[in-house]
Amino acid sequence: MPQTSLTKQTLTRMAIAICALLAYQIAEMLFMLPIRGHFSNPTVSSLILMLIGFTVLIWWLRRTYLRFTKNATPPDHHGWYWQGPDFKRLMRGLVIGLVLLAAVQVLSSILVAHQVIQQSTNEVALDRLISRAQLTMTVFTVVAAPLTEELIFRGLLMNLTPLPRTKAVQAFNIFMSAGCFAIVHGPTTLIDVFIYAGMGAALALTYAITRDLKCSIALHILNNLLAALI
Repeated sequence: MPQTSLTKQTLTRMAIAICALLAYQIAEMLFMLPIRGHFSNPTVSSLILMLIGFTVLIWWLRRTYLRFTKNATPPDHHGWYWQGPDFKRLMRGLVIGLVLLAAVQVLSSILVAHQVIQQSTNEVALDRLISRAQLTMTVFTVVAAPLTEELIFRGLLMNLTPLPRTKAVQAFNIFMSAGCFAIVHGPTTLIDVFIYAGMGAALALTYAITRDLKCSIALHILNNLLAALI
């Protein structure tokens, strides 16, 4: 592919990814309005706003992700069945991602328990919102957020260029995805940055190894579900 065409396509995809991040922020802000505004019954109105906003957003993000990966080499696995080498790659990626995510969460819990760090601003804000609308925020945390974030941070940001997925390209993709993931979650200390970047890197590595976005989505949902239950 000519260099000019490659640069143009990459810049176009970057603009789309930025729009996706903005759309995510808008969808999140809209469904939280009834909760932040202390409406008399925010659960129903916020759930309706979430259902509408995130259904449209996730539908668009999935179409965009499929377009980004249409000619990727090696290709993504978009089906539901795996065979032979695909299944081995899937299991390897899931195990590595799960171990890394668990390590980050355990480290974070130890640091908080020993008061080395405080809960991040993002976690404190979520806890406050959950106390006002538990059902809505649980659905958002466990379902809407993981789906949306994986489509953006892994599906789009790790496919900004149509270059073949060499080790160097994938290393850069993982670094960029993890960095953006950390920044968007509003870290307030350097340790927060490393914790969120570690989570982002674990999910990005899972996607890079398995080449199946469903795997990183599953791990993200599991991570958030366990955090919500604990």
